[in-house]
Amino acid sequence: MSGEFGPKIAGLLLAAGLSTRMGEVNKLTLKIGGVEMVRRAARNLIDCGLDVFVVVGHEREDVAETLAGLTLTLVENPDYREGQPSSMRAGLKAVGGDYDAVIVALADQPLLDARDLTGLLAAYEGSDETKIMIPFYGGERGNPIVLPRAIVEEIGEGPMNFGCRKFIERNPDRIAVYQAPNDHFTRDIDTPEALAALEHA
Repeated sequence: MSGEFGPKIAGLLLAAGLSTRMGEVNKLTLKIGGVEMVRRAARNLIDCGLDVFVVVGHEREDVAETLAGLTLTLVENPDYREGQPSSMRAGLKAVGGDYDAVIVALADQPLLDARDLTGLLAAYEGSDETKIMIPFYGGERGNPIVLPRAIVEEIGEGPMNFGCRKFIERNPDRIAVYQAPNDHFTRDIDTPEALAALEHA
């Protein structure tokens, strides 16, 4: 499905991490406003009309159960302990070459909603679609990002530990900037303190 946008775009949600900074609980299954963070993130992508792929690893059964009833594809990353680049690789491999671009999202950004993502995708459609579209707010780089297919292929052909962050650092000329209208793109929930701050905001 290409959704309402010209390019055919897939949604890739990375939800395989260990969540070590949150302590004993898996942050992705914590509820914010009555909805688990990972479910909220997946639903945002679905609401944009995208085909959605979710990479799972740590506590994958619990995460999968949290996503029950949503139209998406689960992708298992057996190497999730090796970090986010391994999940990126697993996800991009599962997405395959049928899409013009992939929006790569994190599952721990509960302030984001489908309107935020729609703005980012519209900016990508109106830009040089050979570049990575990255949101910035207040000079801070955020997520999710949009990867054109050519760059997806380059990342896939790189070394096993070669992830998107390294590609961006090495290729600043291949970045398009989206000036985000709010801080939803730059705020994530990694620690109990961040969770408490959000709940009391």
